[in-house]
Amino acid sequence: MFTKIVLVLVFFAILISVGIYSRKNATDANAFVLGGRSVGPWLTAFAYGTFLIFQRLYS
Repeated sequence: MFTKIVLVLVFFAILISVGIYSRKNATDANAFVLGGRSVGPWLTAFAYGTFLIFQRLYS
């Protein structure tokens, strides 16, 4: 049980660190949400495909 709690705390620490880093490097809200539109087409396609898979699994 202790290991699970530590892993969850480490996960949240990493998540918060990534958010703070992204916030400091983003110039406005669109840059923060959309990654400054510098995300390649492969990542967009991967995110869309993941969304479709989960939509079919849970609907």
